[in-house]
Amino acid sequence: MSGEVSPSGEDDPGSWGPLPALGAGGVFAGAAVWLIGSVWRTCDIGTANGGALLAVFLVMWGVLSVLWGLSFKVFAGRRVKWAWAVAVCVSVGLVWAAVAWIGVIDSYPDPFCPGNVPPWWPDAVPV
Repeated sequence: MSGEVSPSGEDDPGSWGPLPALGAGGVFAGAAVWLIGSVWRTCDIGTANGGALLAVFLVMWGVLSVLWGLSFKVFAGRRVKWAWAVAVCVSVGLVWAAVAWIGVIDSYPDPFCPGNVPPWWPDAVPV
């Protein structure tokens, strides 16, 4: 890649075009969909939810890609580490929010998941 070099001597990811943002957005969207699917599978909510998970993936991919792109445009090569930190932290927060909102269904009675939280979910992370 022929990225511009910032004053600190680092490549500027904002000059690489949309591919890094699309890739990072896809990775975090895939993680969100995988976690939601795992919660649904563990709590016996159903396995025929591919269409819903695809819709969640596409929406999250778009939102997260815009987030990553804006993060690198706002910091514009001056503070690449800050851009990475902001993008990763907000992405993790959005993935957690999606799992808590869409993945854990409060109205679904389930004997496998007490409180509709799967047994493998860490106690330190609230849902």
